[in-house]
Amino acid sequence: MKKWKKFLLTVIPATLSLSFTSLADQWYQDMNGWWYGDDAGNNLITEEGWHWIDGDHDGWAECYYFNRHGHVINSTRMVDGYDVDEDGAWTVNGEIQRQAVTVYGAENDPEAMQVYHEAEEKSDAQDSYDVGVDYLLGMSMDGESEEMTMHLDMKMRGIRSNNPEYIAEGTMSMDGLELPFSMFYTDGWYYMDMYGIKVRQEMDMAEAIASANAGVVMVEDSMMSGLSLDKEGDNSVLTYSMDTNSLNAYLNSILGSVLFEELDIAYNIKDTHGRIVVNGDGYFTETIMYMDFDMTMREGGEEETVGMKVDMKMQFNNPGQPVEFTLPSTEGYEEF
Repeated sequence: MKKWKKFLLTVIPATLSLSFTSLADQWYQDMNGWWYGDDAGNNLITEEGWHWIDGDHDGWAECYYFNRHGHVINSTRMVDGYDVDEDGAWTVNGEIQRQAVTVYGAENDPEAMQVYHEAEEKSDAQDSYDVGVDYLLGMSMDGESEEMTMHLDMKMRGIRSNNPEYIAEGTMSMDGLELPFSMFYTDGWYYMDMYGIKVRQEMDMAEAIASANAGVVMVEDSMMSGLSLDKEGDNSVLTYSMDTNSLNAYLNSILGSVLFEELDIAYNIKDTHGRIVVNGDGYFTETIMYMDFDMTMREGGEEETVGMKVDMKMQFNNPGQPVEFTLPSTEGYEEF
């Protein structure tokens, strides 16, 4: 891990802190109309014509006509000889036409899904979070292995108001050393201070967080498998596994180059499952997640692959309450 260790110490906490957004394809709107894309803001419709879209992930898709730029045509009541409604969905005799589509989480327990959805609605309504996170990371490369622990206290605000700010402070323990670090985001810039090195990176986090609608380590139900429900006193405990293909697409599109333009990073998630606790008031209070993945780094013709296993526990403090904090000075940070 010799020459890559410094990269890893920077990449890992940044990657984990950025992985808090919920994962789901969704509708976007710009000055040219509506289009359908992923969490990275990539347009998923690149071919002109009719496409079935399950925009609300309920297992039923509607049919829309997209132009060659990937925007829905909804400015007329008839498209390509077919009737459409004001949103551009194909209709027959005034009825929206729908088609059943495969939903990854179809085998989830309905009662567990209801508890999750109700808690998700409360989470999406929050404008701020106060979260404590503990990580245990096992890393292996070229026959060597390392173990790193990390504690992170993170506060976020301005999520729903589309003016996100956050501050995160923590400590990593590795090779017998404890390394304090801090990260914060404001006004379109991501800042990191690690072992005395202060760097900043321009980043459009506002759009990413706002479009994700304030999800924090919560995942779209269509990515869940085997969601089940148990009761522990007043708490509801949900357990699940996840669709690794969707997670790989998300990480590689969002995080592969967002932090380091000269360093190409590719992720390959092999297994992910977790546990979510919902309190008696219907708020998410705890998340435990396990991930087994490879991270391949390429630079200047060289390539290294690091195997990683991550155990993560998150505690949501005072959910539903406003969160206040003071951001550090932005002076003294060099652009990375």
